[in-house]
Amino acid sequence: MNFEKALRNREYFFEKIKKTLEYLGKTSDNNRETETMVIITNSKQRRTLERIFETPAPKDVYWDDVVSLFKHLGYKEIQGSGSRVRFQQEEHPTFKMHRPHRSKHVAPETIIDIKCHMAKIGVKP
Repeated sequence: MNFEKALRNREYFFEKIKKTLEYLGKTSDNNRETETMVIITNSKQRRTLERIFETPAPKDVYWDDVVSLFKHLGYKEIQGSGSRVRFQQEEHPTFKMHRPHRSKHVAPETIIDIKCHMAKIGVKP
């Protein structure tokens, strides 16, 4: 039973990576003229952004660093029910995620989702 669950999780994780890489490949050429340049002056936030774009997705990115990066980009953190969190900004789509449980680190699957969102809004390291 545990082996089957681990196998499903692994397949899901690799599928997310594959979709992210396909998306990044498509958007890198097509949206060059529409990308907005975001300057991140804080070295800790810059390192967090670089870590988010690493392949494979890192397992040791802190939740507080991700929140700090989103706030620097102009997002407001809105607490939902339970561990749900939304990051909203007027110019960009809302990003929804779950606050990590029993850990200070963001899950690699969530890092992949953050990477996709950052690529959509034109933020790259």
